[in-house]
Amino acid sequence: MATKKSRTKAAVQKPKLAPPVTVDANQRYSIYESCATLRVCRAQIYRDIRNGMLRTIREGKRQFVPGSELIRRSTLPATN
Repeated sequence: MATKKSRTKAAVQKPKLAPPVTVDANQRYSIYESCATLRVCRAQIYRDIRNGMLRTIREGKRQFVPGSELIRRSTLPATN
């Protein structure tokens, strides 16, 4: 009798992305790439977007963060 493998939480999560070595101001980055670049959690990225601290580009249903915004945000002081 074959047993079912239970799905673990790690199997469902998105893969971790290594932060880009350099951020190109003319490129756009996904939310997950932005998290890795700024070294913050996904919730913090969405909080910054909602509070107007991080501007995004919408393409259909997807949101992208311009590289220029990542550069600007990485030079702002932390707001904790």
